[in-house]
Amino acid sequence: MCGIVGLFIKDPALEPELGRLAAGMLATMSDRGPDSAGFAVYGEGDDQHTKLTLRASSAAAMKDTADKIGRAFSAANIALHDTHAVVSVEDESLPQLTEWLVREAPQIELVGKGHRMEVYKEVGRPEKVAERFNLAYGERYALRLPEHVTSADDAENTMPGLDGRKMSKSYDNTIPLLAERDTLRRLVRRLKTDSTPVEEPKDPDSSTLFAIYRQFADEPSTAAVRERLLAGGLGWGEMKDILFEQLDAVLSEPRERYRELMSDRAALDGILARGGERARERAAGVLAGVRGAIGIDPS
Repeated sequence: MCGIVGLFIKDPALEPELGRLAAGMLATMSDRGPDSAGFAVYGEGDDQHTKLTLRASSAAAMKDTADKIGRAFSAANIALHDTHAVVSVEDESLPQLTEWLVREAPQIELVGKGHRMEVYKEVGRPEKVAERFNLAYGERYALRLPEHVTSADDAENTMPGLDGRKMSKSYDNTIPLLAERDTLRRLVRRLKTDSTPVEEPKDPDSSTLFAIYRQFADEPSTAAVRERLLAGGLGWGEMKDILFEQLDAVLSEPRERYRELMSDRAALDGILARGGERARERAAGVLAGVRGAIGIDPS
């Protein structure tokens, strides 16, 4: 499953602490496992110059390529950032630079292009990307690394879907958290099980039903259902009923709150506006530090 986190700020007064907030949101989304993560920063620019953000396999390889670009394009403005380099050239020189990169540096990846945008992308968890940022700019500014709030047990961090595969909209196998009670019951009944007879013991750790149940039930309830499955006598039909009742018990209050919020859009807009004000109060200085550290806004 892919995920994108975006914080689109039009008013410069709302920019502080963008880096930390985005890093934390990305880290939360990536608990399914390691993946690529990146930051797009929109800074100063003009219509006569284009910025190319380049990425190499290592900081040394990027520096070597940047030196070569500097010799080939003396008017280029080059800023090195660890494994990345931002190369700004006049628009009329852009075709020549692009051809040079294809011919002389095919191993270099172009990850961003624009008049204002700079992209920093690495493979790994977002907090690791933030660590690399701190490695490059820590003397001038450091991002506060986000902390994990999920279980250390990988089995608890992956939710199986209706067909037993990882739950994903791409697979069309999801159970919407805010589904109505009747819809929720119908979806739970669709969950796949095997043909093990009621009286036979069942393996909880290979059961989609139990994998979902354990993420919504407390430890004593989870332990009790596990024991019943291992002992035999608990059929999949009854297990689906147990799962449905647990899901409904946990999700009924959020479902009602969702209905309440959606019934008054003006009040909802007010809540969002107040949340925005609190976010602005918290976002007091980080983005200014980031921009200064990477040279977008030296002032």
